[in-house]
Amino acid sequence: MSTSLFEKILPEVTSVLEVIHETEVAATPQAKRKLVQVSNGLRDDLNRAKEYATHLEGGDLSLAEQEEITTMLTKLISRKKDILRRFAADINTRQTSPEVQMEVDVDSTASTPAY
Repeated sequence: MSTSLFEKILPEVTSVLEVIHETEVAATPQAKRKLVQVSNGLRDDLNRAKEYATHLEGGDLSLAEQEEITTMLTKLISRKKDILRRFAADINTRQTSPEVQMEVDVDSTASTPAY
């Protein structure tokens, strides 16, 4: 379910209020039916939105608990980025360090297939 469900709730409330106003002005059977239709549509969408919000991952957590988890995850991301920066710096240091550079002697006869 997307945010479109939540985005259309306010316009539906406006529609219900407009129909209520129309019904007060002219209490015709058509106006009453229209009021029932828009009210039922709003009720159904509000129930779907409530159900959706109730089943959100972590929706059972309080705001303080959600902020605590967010802070913990932010710190974890920061630590992992720091580890990756140090690893990259360590790799660069090792590649340019003279004691790490080794001479590789390739024996051309050993790499030539025998016929």
